[in-house]
Amino acid sequence: MKRNPADIATDTGAYLRLLQTVPWFRNLGKPHARDCETVRINRWEDWPGPEAGYASWFGRWQSIVREQIEVSEPARRSELDALWKRIERLVVERAALNVPLYDPHEDTWYGPTACVWGAAYTACLVGWHVLLNRQLPERLAVEWEWFTDGHWPCDYAAEPPGYLDESTVDLPAGKLLVY
Repeated sequence: MKRNPADIATDTGAYLRLLQTVPWFRNLGKPHARDCETVRINRWEDWPGPEAGYASWFGRWQSIVREQIEVSEPARRSELDALWKRIERLVVERAALNVPLYDPHEDTWYGPTACVWGAAYTACLVGWHVLLNRQLPERLAVEWEWFTDGHWPCDYAAEPPGYLDESTVDLPAGKLLVY
C-alpha cells in the first residue's frame, strides 16, 4: 500500500498519465491475492447498495477528507478545483468504458454508475494528495490500491475503525467489501 504521494506519482502530470494506465474495473469479480483481507462480491446484484451496510459512512468518510483539505488549503482552492475537474473527467471517461452498464443518467443507487463515480472521487482525492505532497490516509491508500488493481471497493464488510467519527481521517481501513 502506497501512502507517500511520491510513491504514486512525482507530480500531477505524472499522476494524470498514470490514470490513463489504470485497468479500471477490468478485474471485477476476479480473484485477487488480497481476497483474504476483504469480503468479495462477484456480481452487481451482490452490492448491498448505498443505504445498506455501512455505505453511508463509506461515502461520507471521503467527503470529510475532501472538506478537511479544502479548509486547510483555502489559498489553493481554485487550483484544487481545477485539478479535481480534470481528474474526474478523465477517470469517468476511461472507467465507464469497462462498465457496460454504466449510465450517467442514473444515480448512486445504481451500482455500475456508483462504481465509476466512486473511482473518480477516489482518484481526485489521491490527486490532491499528490499535488499537496500529503501522505494518504490508510483507508484512501487501501481503496486506491483496489481501484488500481481493477476492482471496486464498494463498502465496509464490518463496522470500520472510527465509525461515525468525523474528527479523525487517518484510521485503519477496516475490512472492505470488494467487487
